[in-house]
Order: sequence, then C-alpha cells, then structure tokens
Amino acid sequence: FFALFLTTPAPENPLQLCEFCHLSPPVMDEVPLRDPQELDSTGCLPDGAALGQPQGETLWDLVRNVTPQLFKLGGPISFSYSLQVGMGLVNVIPMGWLGTKELDGASLGQMIVNVTALSVVFGLLQAMETLAPQAYGAGNYYRVGHITQRSLLVSALACIPIVVLWCNIKPVLLALGQDPEVADHASTWLRCWCVGLYPYFVFTVCKNYLQAQGVVLPITGILTCMVAIDAVATYVLIWPLGFGYIGSCLARVLTNVLLAGLSLAYICSASVLPWHPHPKALKCWGGFSCEAFRGWGEYLRLGLPSTAALCMEWWAAEVIIIQAGILGVTELAGSTIAVQAYYILFMLPYGVGIGASTLVGQALGAADPSRAVGVAKVAGVIMGAMSMGLSIVPVAVRRLWAQAYTDDMEVASLVEGMMVIVAAILLFDSLQAVTSGILHGAGLQAWTAIANFVAQWLVGVPLGS
Repeated sequence: FFALFLTTPAPENPLQLCEFCHLSPPVMDEVPLRDPQELDSTGCLPDGAALGQPQGETLWDLVRNVTPQLFKLGGPISFSYSLQVGMGLVNVIPMGWLGTKELDGASLGQMIVNVTALSVVFGLLQAMETLAPQAYGAGNYYRVGHITQRSLLVSALACIPIVVLWCNIKPVLLALGQDPEVADHASTWLRCWCVGLYPYFVFTVCKNYLQAQGVVLPITGILTCMVAIDAVATYVLIWPLGFGYIGSCLARVLTNVLLAGLSLAYICSASVLPWHPHPKALKCWGGFSCEAFRGWGEYLRLGLPSTAALCMEWWAAEVIIIQAGILGVTELAGSTIAVQAYYILFMLPYGVGIGASTLVGQALGAADPSRAVGVAKVAGVIMGAMSMGLSIVPVAVRRLWAQAYTDDMEVASLVEGMMVIVAAILLFDSLQAVTSGILHGAGLQAWTAIANFVAQWLVGVPLGS
C-alpha cells in the first residue's frame, strides 16, 4: 500500500486532491485563507507549524527541511506515548505486592479497558488527526476548532455504551469462567475507571488539537509531571491512606482528571498570559459552534476504518497473550515481559509516524500534494534506516531485560529467545507505523484497516495458533 501511495501521481488540482484522498473539499468560508505575510522565511507559521516548501525544491532540500520537522514533532510524541505506556505499568505493577488475585484482577481490568474503550475511541479520534492538520494547513483555523468540538462529542457518545458494559461486567466475566475473586477485582477496577474515562479522552483531543498546529512539547511536559504524580498517588493511596487495591485505580482517575484539566488550562490561558509560550494556541478556537454537529459523515468515514484497524491490531496482541497463557505460566510470563519491551521500543517509530501524518495532512491542506508525497518518501527512508538500528536494541539488552523482571531461569531463558523475535518484528513494524501515519494524514484509513485485517487475522493469529 505504501508503494501504491508513493507511485500514484500527485493530483495538482485541489478538488482532484480531495477526490484522491476521499475527503470532502474544506469549507473555505469558515475563516479567510492565511495571509502569505503570516509565513516566515522558512515557509512556516510563526508558531512553528510546518506548511511546506515551494513545489520546486530539490530532493536534498526536501530531506534537509523535512527531517528536522519529523524529529521535532515525532521525538516529543514518542516520549509522550512512552509515558502513557509507563503510566499503565505504574498502576498495575504494585498490585503484585498485594497478592496474585489482585494482580490478576488489575491486569484483566486493564486489558478490558484497552480492548473495549481505548482501542475503539482512539480509533475514532484518528479522524481528527487527519482533518485537523489539513484544515490548519489550508488556513481554515476555525475549522480546526469545529473538528475539535466534534471529536469531544464523538468521544462522549462512545463512552455511554462502554460505561454501561463496565458497570455490568462481573456476570460476563463469571460466565466466561473467570475466578470469582479475580472477576470481582476486575469489575471494581472498571467501575472506578468509569470516572476517569471521558477526562482521558478530553486530554487526547486537546493533545490532537495542539499537535495539528505543530505544538507538542507542552503535552509532553504535562505527561512527565503526571507520571510522577501518578506514581506518588498510587503509593500513598494504597498504603499510607489504606485504600488497598482500589487505591491504584483512584490514582489513575485523579491523574486522568488532572491531564484533562491542565491541557485545557494550557490552551485557554494562551489569550490571558502575556508570557505564554504559544500565545496563538487559541487562534483555532472561534467559540462553540453548530458546525460541531455537522460533517459527521466525513468524520465517521475516516474514524470507523481507523477504529477497525486499531482494534484488529490491539485485539490480535491480546489474543496472542491469551494463547501463550494456554501453553503455561512460564510461557505467559515470558510473552508478557517480551511484549512490554516491544511496546516501549515501538513508541519511537509510532511517534515519527504521527509526525509524518501531521506534515502530510498540512501539506495536503495547503494544496501541495507534491510535498505530501515527498514527505512520505523521506519519512519512509528515514524510518527504514532507523528500523535497522532499532532492531539491534532488543538483541543487545535481552539478558539484562530478562534479569530485570525475573530471577526464574526458565522464564529468563524464554525471554532471551523471544527478544530476538521482537527484534525481527520491530524491523518491519517500524515501517508499518510510519506508513500507517502517512496514510492517515492522506485520509486513506481504509487501506490500513484492510492491511491490518490481512496481516493480523488472516496470517498472524492463525499462524500463532
């Protein structure tokens, strides 16, 4: 699919461009197009959002200009996603100190959070990752705000069936044969998570809103502080305050609420604080508008394929872990430890992929498809080179990684062998992350859904079984 995208002639007419990417033409009368005088000498908006170079630039100029932009966006994004993965570990790992049943309940509860909520709503919100950068690149700043409001509504509606399911999950778990005590712990975990679910999606929407403008460092800073607060709150609530098992989940709820509150405060304070680092962060916000209730067809046309692609990817990973558990406790422990290494290392190409998605979307929004294809090529070449270096890491640290988790020699030996497989996966999955980001930026989410279905469910899961 990546080869097809790169070899497709880039349409020069903006209307042909919209047809190529299966998008409706942007609503140009929502706000006047940007004034060329707004651009600085590098072709960027003053706040740092890249809009692209002239279509006549050489390949070397393209590489020289795009590479720093990719890492400027992708680096903080990769780090922020690593922090989000770490936040989940901070909440679950202490459960092992309380008991095996508590750890099993928290792990099961968090798996249900990932499968039934995060994979679904994150997929829907990927429509915003396509539409918002394109609107920003076209100079339709208020349209970015309207898309943001639409995303808040979509995520709110999606939370309703999720909360209903979680509040009634215990009979379902018992019917599936789960241990009654583990099922009780998992249902308690999920009922507590209900309070922090929507705030977490509000934070995600705020992150996408700033990301569409090329602003990524503030969210990374907020996440860094919140991981530390989450760790301290988890310890204090579990032991000194005596909340026990539920204390860890309460800490996560508190963290989610603070994430949403601080993100909103950062954006809203842009017009108030004279020393604000991004004083134009509110320029895309024209106030609440009825436009948020329009354009849902276009939004869901992008969001639903993204949801399908993300769910197929996440669910396949969970199925593989379940299959490992069927083989035995040692195999389950080894698979879990190796998968954690994969998740952490995968955040680097994933962040670069989101950076590529933003740059491609901005270029398409600015009616510069030639630059969009150029960005895609540069991102693919860079990630191809990086993936070879990244795949060396799990092989080099396989023994240290195993020893950090366990002193069981049988489990450690299994982990060392699986880390070689993790290296091979990273070699190819790094390219997948970047190409998926490119396709998302172009509004071609359906391609990623088809690719994930074929790779994960027609090849990967059956072979693993």
